[in-house]
Amino acid sequence: MEKNAAIFRGGKGRTMIWKNAEIFNVEELILQEDGFYATRRLKDPEQSYEKDNIFVQNKTSHGVEVRFRLIGGAARLVCRTAAGAAGKCCVFIGRTLLGEYTVTDRPTEIAAEMPAEETVRRIEKERRSPYGGRLFRFVFDGAEFFLKSLEGDLVPPREEDVPKVRGIVYGSSITAGYFGGFLPALSYVRVMERALGAEIENLGFAGVCLAEEWIARRIAARGKYDFVALELGVNVMYRMETAEFSRRVNAFLSSLTAALPKTPVVCTDCFPFAYWQSGISEEKYRAYKSAVREAVKNCGKSACYADGETLLAGMRHLAADGVHPDAFGHIEIGKNFARAIAAHAGIGYCDPMDL
Repeated sequence: MEKNAAIFRGGKGRTMIWKNAEIFNVEELILQEDGFYATRRLKDPEQSYEKDNIFVQNKTSHGVEVRFRLIGGAARLVCRTAAGAAGKCCVFIGRTLLGEYTVTDRPTEIAAEMPAEETVRRIEKERRSPYGGRLFRFVFDGAEFFLKSLEGDLVPPREEDVPKVRGIVYGSSITAGYFGGFLPALSYVRVMERALGAEIENLGFAGVCLAEEWIARRIAARGKYDFVALELGVNVMYRMETAEFSRRVNAFLSSLTAALPKTPVVCTDCFPFAYWQSGISEEKYRAYKSAVREAVKNCGKSACYADGETLLAGMRHLAADGVHPDAFGHIEIGKNFARAIAAHAGIGYCDPMDL
């Protein structure tokens, strides 16, 4: 099947351009037999410790957006989900919600046009949006999406249409945004975007955030960032002993900070969770946290440690599975993580609830 490589469009990193729109947080489009394009957040992921799940999770649309500057009239996107699945697409003008649409495994058309432009402009101004006033964003909820066509009087975003601050985050299903409530607006990564006035590429992989060194190399190769945020530990605690995890985290952080010596890196470990459900002792839980903290220390001043227990205080904002934060937990993590990033990277912070 045909593959489309990312097209370099200038700025800080590589930008995928398709049908005169930017496909954000995607490295590859793969043409399917029915004429739809599958999205891949990483191009050709390397073999994982799990051997299979990274390839499945790479198909998800966490952090994926189709965005463009609408000149006039309506834009029409035709997309679908995987067979037997359904997903949600939220359309924004900058940060202002225009509509929410259910997408099925049948071809689904989503049409969007500018309503009262002056009203949107005033809303965007009050919330101090870092996006251009005519930037439309089709934001997907994490399901596997396929794109068929995009029509309308539109052009790719200009440099002034997107946030000046650029970050990337790697982590587990929590980073991907699971149980965030009104996805994709309330995942902790989206909350951090608001607090930092940033756009953040999301490499959250459910169940397979295994601190593998090849991911560090891929992050470094994607372009220039104002910060890198990491969430490490929860997916491996029941898979491997502390010594192996410590080795992995040290290799990961050493590779990343060597490749990006001037890029601020903020690394957290496990948020509070019911680790005893998986037969994990408190001793192992504490040892894992210590392994992350010590690995960060070994990286020098470019890296900073943020204790997961300070980003999410206790278990009161967890879902019933005892692992994933609910919407309130995502907000708490997003605000506190953003504060840690702002302090380490010298980026401005604003309470996201004020925007």
